[in-house]
Amino acid sequence: MRHQNKLILLLTAGCIASAVIGYIAWNPGPAGTQRYDRRTNGIWIGHQWYTGKNVRTGAPVSAEERNVLVEKFNRYGIRDVFIHAGPIMADGTVDDMPGPYFDTLRILTPGIRYLPWLGGNARSLPLENRCWRSEFIQTLGMLRTAGFEGVHLDIEPLASFHPGYLDLLREIREAFGGKFVISHATRKLAFLDSRVPVAARFFWSAQFYRACMEKADQTVLMGYDTCIKFEKIYRVYMQFQTERLCAYADAIAGHRVMIGIPSYEDVPRLSDPRVENIHNAALGVRAALEQCTNGGESFDGVAIYACWTTDSSEWKAYDAYWMNR
Repeated sequence: MRHQNKLILLLTAGCIASAVIGYIAWNPGPAGTQRYDRRTNGIWIGHQWYTGKNVRTGAPVSAEERNVLVEKFNRYGIRDVFIHAGPIMADGTVDDMPGPYFDTLRILTPGIRYLPWLGGNARSLPLENRCWRSEFIQTLGMLRTAGFEGVHLDIEPLASFHPGYLDLLREIREAFGGKFVISHATRKLAFLDSRVPVAARFFWSAQFYRACMEKADQTVLMGYDTCIKFEKIYRVYMQFQTERLCAYADAIAGHRVMIGIPSYEDVPRLSDPRVENIHNAALGVRAALEQCTNGGESFDGVAIYACWTTDSSEWKAYDAYWMNR
């Protein structure tokens, strides 16, 4: 019996050692050096660019600051800019309309597509209420008159098949037609293609993703706040999410996909910046595109969250691991 126990211990230790060595040797990421940057990337930017006033001090944003922002757009292949237009209020309105500063910014950057970034708390916004949706669509009409050619919705936390959300997407399309861009920030894709009630609170099912894609123009997956604590696992997670979303979107004519990648350090409960960062996210996305048919026909690029948290070292990582420069 003693010899048998020793043998079991030795076999167990050998299995553990093999697993550890295998994990150390495992290097998930792109096998090649192909570039997938199409200069149609995205970024979330703050409210000061919408009003022309610093959010904290109220001081005017200078022309020098604007020039730095525009240079980043040019250097890093940014096309879609999700500009913070304020939270959606309980009555479906927003606090303010864009000021003259935004008009100037738009004129100076003719190649950029600005979409008003409208967030809100799904627990307090009555999306299932038709009258509320009508009020919100009137707000979108005012933003379109102010110069926007679409909207970027970021309503959270939005469960799979949240009541009223698909109706909202459909009614926006009916109100403004096919040229009005409907973009939205979306939650994690469920690993199991099911509608398990508990999973539906934290993940979107494949069915819900496809239903949204049929009504919207652009899906921007929020590839962060995963609670993952290991770099390699996070890369695999990003690869899986990118592969699946591109596969869904490729089957829907005209639908486009972006993957949101993190450059922030202020949500320690949900995101470890040593794991969730531009470096690891970009490697996961590129690994997925190697596997996608035609490099992901529906794929537009990555979207950085957020402009105001991205420092020089993170821009260097973006250059090296996404743009391959």
